[in-house]
Amino acid sequence: MAQAFRTGISIRPSHAAKGYCKVQEGWLLIWANFNSSGRNKGTGHIEINERQISNTEFDAIGANTSSGRAGSQSDGDGVYPTRRRISEKGKFRLIAITPSW
Repeated sequence: MAQAFRTGISIRPSHAAKGYCKVQEGWLLIWANFNSSGRNKGTGHIEINERQISNTEFDAIGANTSSGRAGSQSDGDGVYPTRRRISEKGKFRLIAITPSW
């Protein structure tokens, strides 16, 4: 479901990381789960950007997540503030940033 919010107006995370655009408050951060071979599993998570701290780091509000780094970050027990980084490695990656105009 989360990946359905990746649209034609979505921005590549690498463009934000390189400073080509400023991610605005309220924009959607679209995350995907990857397997150990680096393939997108088709499941994911959405968060709402509160503020962009740096080109690669965001404060966001995530629903259905866990507090802190422990627990499930894509299937947790509540709504929590999170701090996330753009990463091209790992099992949980930012795949798109969608403006919410």
